[in-house]
This record gives sequence, structure tokens and C-alpha cells, in this order.
Amino acid sequence: MQNPDSICIDEKCKSVRITLSPTLYPQTAVMRAAYRFTEDFDVIVDGSTLAKIFVTLNVKDEDKKTVGKKDLEQLSSAFFSELIHANVEETQSRRYADTRNALIGAALRNLMINATPEAMENLGKKPVVREEPTAFEKIYKYMPKQNCGKCGANCETTAKNILSRKSGIDVCAYLKKPEFSVVRCELENTLRTIKCKNDSCENDDIKENA
Repeated sequence: MQNPDSICIDEKCKSVRITLSPTLYPQTAVMRAAYRFTEDFDVIVDGSTLAKIFVTLNVKDEDKKTVGKKDLEQLSSAFFSELIHANVEETQSRRYADTRNALIGAALRNLMINATPEAMENLGKKPVVREEPTAFEKIYKYMPKQNCGKCGANCETTAKNILSRKSGIDVCAYLKKPEFSVVRCELENTLRTIKCKNDSCENDDIKENA
């Protein structure tokens, strides 16, 4: 509420000095209200949040000639209107913040009760996206990696040749051995999968270009 004793109008200096109680108006609300006048007036806020807060609104030099006492009285009324508005906003903001914090706290408590130790350990961490191995990596996985040179190259080059169909599986001496029969079977299945995938892509390209 506007108290006449809290308002000092200096008609000569063209300024209004308002004294406020921090118990009625929080400093943050006072600063928000004062900020809204900074474009048209020179604003000074000082004092203590434990005692009194002083807000001085000074008319800018270029406007002083046209401002009278009535204008200064209207200015003080306008400031109090803004102050009340800012105070209401401040109260609502705190109320919403308390509600939001309570909801977040409840959600976290529920998460901690139901989450597994592994989930708690990974809380906040970005999920690891595992990329699918390339066709070469799938083939190289089953190479013996002995780099014996019997095929005329190392295992990495042979895997690339198998992928490009420059060579077959039989080029590798190790893959012919009985003890590598399971590995050979897995490699053959992998090659069939790669071939089917490639054939499917080629057919899709043909359909798009048709």
C-alpha cells in the first residue's frame, strides 16, 4: 500500500524518492519494478535489506522542463503499481518453484526405490550407441589372424579381397583345416548375409531409377 510518508517529491530536482520496507517488498521485487523505469528515468536503488530500501527516480535532463509536481505524483503511483505487480509475480514464482521441486523430488525418490544398481550407476550418463560393424569387420572377425602369407597377403588384405570377391574363402590355408570348420561355417553365413543385403540394396536402386 502506498504511504505518503514513504514518498519524497523534489519538485526542484525533478525526482521522486521512495522508502520501502524489505519485510513488505523483497529486494528482488523492488529491483524488477525499478528496472521497468530505467528506459525513461535515471533510477537509483540503495539502502539495506535489513532496514530500508530507497528507490530514487530522477527525470532525465531533456524532460525536466515539461515535468511538474502532478507528473511526479503520478510517477510515484505508477512505481507502486509496478512494485505490487512485481511482488505478485515473485510470490507466484516461488510457489511454482516449490511445487516443481516437490514433483522432482518425488520422481527422484520413486526412481531410487525402483531402479536397479546398474541403472543408478548410469543415471545421467549418455547412452552408448553401438554402431553396427562394417562388412569388412564382420569378415575380418573370422580370419585366423596368423598372417602366414600362404595366401599371398596378410589376413586383413585377404578379408578385403574376400569382401570384394577377388578371392574366395579357400584362399586361406587355415580355413581349410578341420579345426576351423566352425569358423568357416560362420564366415560363409556372414558372406551370404552381406551378399543378400547388397543384392537388396541394388534392387532398391533399380526400382528408384526405373
